[in-house]
Amino acid sequence: MTRDDLATAGFISEHFQAILSQLQVVQQALPAAGGLPRLLSIEQVMEHCGVSRATVQRWLHKGKPGRHGGTIRLQAYWFSAAQPSIPWPALAAFGQGLDFDLARLDGGDQEPGARRAA
Repeated sequence: MTRDDLATAGFISEHFQAILSQLQVVQQALPAAGGLPRLLSIEQVMEHCGVSRATVQRWLHKGKPGRHGGTIRLQAYWFSAAQPSIPWPALAAFGQGLDFDLARLDGGDQEPGARRAA
């Protein structure tokens, strides 16, 4: 082992921050005790992702290419036609290019990216 093989403090700090941010995403995706996960408005998704309203609406209606091929759509609850409610876990899965099944939030046990058999 040489000194070049040792991680520097900057390298460790940078990677620790990346891991910490991923843990925060996972923590926010967990449902509140005994309830549904946090539901986001289009405006909150726009702010979080730094995109326009048109982009979020395109994700909801047309989708984007998924990580494993095919097209995935951002899943949402539609309590009204004008204002969908996007569960945080659905946004997190979409951001990683994974399909998400809303039934999973209703007591299902599927992993993000897994599809239900038809």
